[in-house]
Amino acid sequence: MAITIAPASLPARLRAARQAMGLARIPVARALRILVSRLARWETGRGRVPLSAVLRLAQVYGCGVGFLLTGGGSEAPGVSRPRRPLLSEGTAAPACVRVPLAPVDAARRARQA
Repeated sequence: MAITIAPASLPARLRAARQAMGLARIPVARALRILVSRLARWETGRGRVPLSAVLRLAQVYGCGVGFLLTGGGSEAPGVSRPRRPLLSEGTAAPACVRVPLAPVDAARRARQA
């Protein structure tokens, strides 16, 4: 089943992509670590969406950044997902990447010495 989403504006595409994935605003806001009201402002066009947020939203929705920004291509949610979305059904938190801090701490100590 292919999903056709071609709204004209970024806020409409953000809302349509979230709905196409079957996600509510609350789990998406939790994944982005933002307030639900901020996500709602982005989806209604009452707030500016930072590019970093567009990148994270593309990961959450499992679509391409190009789709969210322009609405073009086959990168829409549910059409082609070359990478696994950060949220799947039943999860409330994004996948995490653990970074060892020992090299960072060692470099910091070396600079302070």
